[in-house]
Parts: sequence; structure tokens; C-alpha cells
Amino acid sequence: MYSSDDILEAARTIRPYLPSLIGPPAAAVLDAKLASLLADARQGRKVDNLILDALQAPEAREWTRQFLRAGALETLRAYQPVAGPGRPVAAEKYCCPQGDYVWYRRQVGETVPKCPTHQCELTQCELTAC
Repeated sequence: MYSSDDILEAARTIRPYLPSLIGPPAAAVLDAKLASLLADARQGRKVDNLILDALQAPEAREWTRQFLRAGALETLRAYQPVAGPGRPVAAEKYCCPQGDYVWYRRQVGETVPKCPTHQCELTQCELTAC
């Protein structure tokens, strides 16, 4: 049903996820088994069924099933998580001297507008001020 290349790719790809899928002690054992099977595959040995047999833990089996069903590489390469935790971008903050209007510069080169209430120039202020 699935190609040998797909099964080998599933075995390579699941390895970093094993600790969260099946827990550290079992993950280390399965990771070593998969590493050995992948080395055998590089030497030309057919290991597809052995890999699928090794992935018997329900969580690993489900992960592999979803990986193979999704089309393996195309789906996983389409998504790249952000590096590190997200955080707000520090935009420059401009305030009306009268304190009733605040504007944030979102792009470099964006012209700072005038206060629509007082028609005065906005001044750069602290992010916590105004």
C-alpha cells in the first residue's frame, strides 16, 4: 500500500517525536531500533515490515498512520513552526501631546500622521506612556 521510501521517511521523521509519544524510556529503545533498521536499509536490506512492526505502541502506530496517509513529505514540509515563542513586535509609539490619541508605526518609512483632534504633530513616546 505504501512505498518503501514512505515507510523509511516515516521512520526517520518520527524519531524526534518519540519521547513525547511514548515516553523517554521506551522512546530510547525504539529510537535505537529504528536507527538500526534505517542503517540496514541503507545497506540494501528490506526493512519496511520490520519498521512497521517496531512501531507497535498505539501512539507511534497512529502517528505513522497519519503520516503515511497525509502523503508524508508534502504535508510536513508545508508547515514550519515559528522559532521560539511568539511575542509582540516593538513598534514605535506616537502620542498626541494632549494625551488623547496614540498611533503606532508598523512599518519603517510610514509617515507619522497628525492628531485628528488637535491637528498637531504626534511625538514619539514611551510604550507605557500616554
